[in-house]
Amino acid sequence: MKALFLDLDGTLLNDDRQIPQGNRDALDAMFAAGHKVIINTGRPLAGAIGLAKELELEKSGCYLAAFNGGLIYDLAAKEIIYKETLTPEAVRVVAEASLEKDVHVQMYDDWKVLCEPHWEDEDLHWYCNRLGMEYRVVSPQEMGEMRPLKMSGVDRANKERLEAFGRYLMEKAPELVDAFLSSNMLLEIVAHGQNKGSALHWLAAHIGAAPEDTVAVGDEANDIPMLAAAHIGVAMQNGTPETRAAADVVTERDNNHCGVAEVIEKYIMA
Repeated sequence: MKALFLDLDGTLLNDDRQIPQGNRDALDAMFAAGHKVIINTGRPLAGAIGLAKELELEKSGCYLAAFNGGLIYDLAAKEIIYKETLTPEAVRVVAEASLEKDVHVQMYDDWKVLCEPHWEDEDLHWYCNRLGMEYRVVSPQEMGEMRPLKMSGVDRANKERLEAFGRYLMEKAPELVDAFLSSNMLLEIVAHGQNKGSALHWLAAHIGAAPEDTVAVGDEANDIPMLAAAHIGVAMQNGTPETRAAADVVTERDNNHCGVAEVIEKYIMA
């Protein structure tokens, strides 16, 4: 039994945010042969679970790792089996820095986007509409006790500004947070040591997959720890230069031409 850990955006999904038929067919062949598929995404649980259902992953042994490894969901049992959150101190540091640097920041619980009143803006509405999620504004009193699964910086126009904000956070609170891009518009802010690689290690042990039977596929900087943790780490042809450089293998096909199916054919079903 092999375990395939899959990113969603830019990997399993094409640029229209759809699952190409070739990828669907390859996944069906995997299931028929007794292999396992684990969605490993930076998306919130609510933003990814619909796709897992569409792929008919609500079966025994199938899981969804969301929030860059902060939450793991058993799709068959429909229950959360692992969770790691940011501390209230980390939330305070990030919230103060977001005001200082004027960077939109939002938070997440299991199912909703959360924000302070001053971040109820166009970036929040864009994000929630993009993933079909609801949001809730939190009070100043709540902020002191918040333990979100992750926080996100949003800037739809300036990737470099987000990168600089991430570096600032990690210099300011290196033992509390890690920060990395998941796209040109989104900065992931998570508990220190939490990432897609830690989720892969935890889930592989949980399902009894041997390390040499793990394969991971991704395209962005937040996928690099997952590619490093897998026996075979595959970057998509459309991946960032940093992700391709960190991978064991780069696909010949991109996300619009069923690159995931290529990985399944070469490294799972061969």
